[in-house]
Amino acid sequence: CLFTVNHEGIAVCLFAEGERLDSAVYTYKSALVAESFKIFKPHSHRTDFLCLISVHQNYYGDRVYRGAQVFYAPGNRSGEALAKSTRQSIAHATGEEKPREAMAIPNGNYLLENLACPAIIIECGFLSHPEEEMLLNSPEYRARLAFAVAAEALNCVTVGIDPGAAQN
Repeated sequence: CLFTVNHEGIAVCLFAEGERLDSAVYTYKSALVAESFKIFKPHSHRTDFLCLISVHQNYYGDRVYRGAQVFYAPGNRSGEALAKSTRQSIAHATGEEKPREAMAIPNGNYLLENLACPAIIIECGFLSHPEEEMLLNSPEYRARLAFAVAAEALNCVTVGIDPGAAQN
């Protein structure tokens, strides 16, 4: 981690930071993913974690894709409920008109599938889409995204997650 913050039982770990995408990101990202597996693997079956929210930016070779995406592990009803609620919060905070639906991650993911707690991956948008890249580089837009994610994390801590909400 670049740094870890613990406040009132909430731990936040920053693995990477940066303002812009460059060609070195892919190698760096691979190293970060491997490092995150090392950090989380020993804790994968702990039951005292309230939730895991992993935040990323997306990049795809085709510049037509845009919009935030939120993923959860198939069969994890609490993760699904957290993902759907988070997706709604992001759409509301950013004013997205046609938000993508939260969905089960299609190709599997170690963190999502091996944690006992509700876990989601948030892809905040596509750096490969020119308009969205401008938004993602905007401090105001990033603050809106951060607010939505923080609100969901606080809701998870204070209220909890209703697995039945996944059906809505």
